[in-house]
Amino acid sequence: MDISHYNALLRVYLENEYDFSPIEFLAELQAKGVEPNRVTYQRLIARYCQQGDIDGATQILEFMREKQLPVNENVFNALIMGHSNADDIESATGILGVMAQAGLEPSADTYTTLLCGFAKVGDIDSINKYIELCEQKEIHLLDKDFLEVVYSLATNGHEDKINGILDRTRKSTGYNQDAVNVILRLVNKGKVETALSILRTM
Repeated sequence: MDISHYNALLRVYLENEYDFSPIEFLAELQAKGVEPNRVTYQRLIARYCQQGDIDGATQILEFMREKQLPVNENVFNALIMGHSNADDIESATGILGVMAQAGLEPSADTYTTLLCGFAKVGDIDSINKYIELCEQKEIHLLDKDFLEVVYSLATNGHEDKINGILDRTRKSTGYNQDAVNVILRLVNKGKVETALSILRTM
């Protein structure tokens, strides 16, 4: 197996929030003589960020610097998620400024990650503020982005705030499939009422 197989495995781990140790994963690659690449490091950073472990993420960032691998938008997006999961929304917002200094323009994915951070704490005012900022900058958030914010609100106990976000969906082509994907995830988390609310929008 080469690094592409291990990267695919990491992607599945991340999507399912599977509990594993990034450092042990790196050690396993080393033992097998498989060289990690930029994608490997990005996904290991993402795992630490899922856990809100900024120190762990910084450790992997150091590996990237040593190997002179460029830090791209995906890494910054992961760091926004990491700070949010560590209950430090101020630092999460600050990553937008760090991106600007690095010459990177935040994308719809970046803003969606930040919106999910605000959703985690139920800060609907900041969510609306940044959605309006995206509109001013002509950054187009997709239905799946809004549904991701709804998922984050619901799974963090803020179901009462989902309607305003659901109203923003445009029901573009592919909406039903995006809705089904989120409905299944919500049902798995026991959030049946929110799942039903989304079902009614289809």
